[in-house]
Amino acid sequence: DLKLCQESLQDYSRPDRHNVVYSLMSFGKLLLLVRSDLQAVCRSAGGHFKWFVHVRPKLEYQPDFGVEQLTPGEMCREWISTYIMPPDSRLVRVRINAFTSEVMLVEQLKHNQILDHRVPFSPGTSMKMLLSVLEKVQSLPVGQFLLTHNPGDVHICIHQGVDAPASRKGAYDLHSSHKLAATEPVKETRPPWVPLDPSIILPQHWQNWRVPATFEPRPPNPPPTTQRHLQPGKKKNKGKKKKTKQT
Repeated sequence: DLKLCQESLQDYSRPDRHNVVYSLMSFGKLLLLVRSDLQAVCRSAGGHFKWFVHVRPKLEYQPDFGVEQLTPGEMCREWISTYIMPPDSRLVRVRINAFTSEVMLVEQLKHNQILDHRVPFSPGTSMKMLLSVLEKVQSLPVGQFLLTHNPGDVHICIHQGVDAPASRKGAYDLHSSHKLAATEPVKETRPPWVPLDPSIILPQHWQNWRVPATFEPRPPNPPPTTQRHLQPGKKKNKGKKKKTKQT
């Protein structure tokens, strides 16, 4: 029924700060109205609209060797950001040197070009989990809810907020359990190493004729120099030997 309704721009007010776009999406048996940020719009030379653009930065921590592959979390965010946008939208991935803040590469991708078989991310599994959460939330009363998920587990727990947790059986006081977590010192952990993507060639590789994800060649050794070493206690006589006069 929503698709058959006639809309008027006079019925909506423009946001004060950010541009947003609303999209109707059928998800299983659910009909959703999705609101997402509108970061940019691509227009032709004549000013005509071409497509919406979603910009995502990607910090590079190994710029001397190439660009890194996407992590499962980064790929999930890029995939879902273009999935909920209107059709024929584009993703602009900006790869930035994390040490100098310089732009290394700008990629423009369609939605079907984001997935990479080397990254362990399955949209089907994630969308199935999201659909089960939305169907469950639809049957719950209006209120505040908290989703929890253990790493590596396919199950999601939905916790409903209550006013007096101590008076209800099985309630969990979230604030009293975690109010001291901010005062404890955070242990520094080394981030996991992310593999490089040898399929992306940067301008520096073309300029130096280098293969991505490889070390620079070893500089040539200088030619050996021949030097004559004198024994200690002896001096070199540069002049001619003096003849001894016999008497």
